[in-house]
Amino acid sequence: GKERADALRKEFHASRKEVMVDKGALRLAQSQLDHLKARAESGALSQSAARDEIEAHNKAMAMLKARVNAAEEKSRRLEHKLYVAGQAAVLRQLSPAATLAGAVILDPQATAVGAGDRRRLAVMQAAQQQDGTALAAALCAQGRGVALWSDLVRLARCDATAALPTGVVRLSPEHIALADDLATVQTAVVAALQRFHADYPIKQGAALSMLQRVTPLRGLVPFAQTELVRGGEVVLRDGLVSLARHDPFAVLAPQQLARLTEIEERMRAGGTSPPDVRQFDAPDDADLIALMVAQGRLVSLANIALKQQVVFHAATIGQAQRSLAANFPPPTAFTTSAARTALGTTRKFIVPLLEHLDALGMTLRIGDTRQIAPQAH
Repeated sequence: GKERADALRKEFHASRKEVMVDKGALRLAQSQLDHLKARAESGALSQSAARDEIEAHNKAMAMLKARVNAAEEKSRRLEHKLYVAGQAAVLRQLSPAATLAGAVILDPQATAVGAGDRRRLAVMQAAQQQDGTALAAALCAQGRGVALWSDLVRLARCDATAALPTGVVRLSPEHIALADDLATVQTAVVAALQRFHADYPIKQGAALSMLQRVTPLRGLVPFAQTELVRGGEVVLRDGLVSLARHDPFAVLAPQQLARLTEIEERMRAGGTSPPDVRQFDAPDDADLIALMVAQGRLVSLANIALKQQVVFHAATIGQAQRSLAANFPPPTAFTTSAARTALGTTRKFIVPLLEHLDALGMTLRIGDTRQIAPQAH
């Protein structure tokens, strides 16, 4: 009622006064800090005294800035409560004083937009007409395919429990989209992956960033991708996306299959000191190695200290664990150096290998030593 509005107005004006007082204090503190720095530069203060005082002033400045930010945020929240959608307003010019026009508030929580923003104008026109379907479409266009349900509720002046407008689907508790847009983006994603697999048949999948370029409705891409994964049409693995039906092994040419077997056998023969995969530099080698890693025939591990990947044959992992168990039956503890000697390898390989065995639960790390996990013996 009127009493509530008057109370809000008084609280808002008090909050604006608080903002001005805090900003004044901040300006004064900045002036004092500038003066202090000038004294330090002139030699009027010792370096140690200047350092301590400047540090204290910087802390005070940080606290004042936090107060100003909090006061401005409080003022914005109160301002939003003062105005409601549908409320009449008058646009006034301050100098020279003049009434420009009457107005109706459509969005009391509007954020600043650039001049001539057509998408925002379409949202306001739909809000003025109170057409839920048109408003949802305009909001989705503004959000590159996605809109917030809370924005639609606010601008349509409806309850949060209201039914979705015709042709609108819920992507999450807070996100909505047009059903036709979602279907269009899903089709575009599938078509893009089909083209990718046709162009690069032995690659495991495409980078996720590629999908952002398949449609102007970029906001919808992650949701479309999620729906396709949920439906089993698309697979997401190790940061790559592919069609579920795509099988790179099925399209390997005889010479590619022979090369893959050659690489695998060399990696197997390398044991705990495998060859550097960068040695395999034929045109398809990187993709063939990636396929074997994805299938689990090779295991790629990170050597953090050397900032590089080392790759083992999968059989080597089990063999290494069995060899360590034979040399250090539990509860015998062993060091990294002892494990390196037992496996006949180097630190480059033993560190990521032991960390991998830790992650698999085959070994237990206790300080600077390890022991074979009892259940893995």
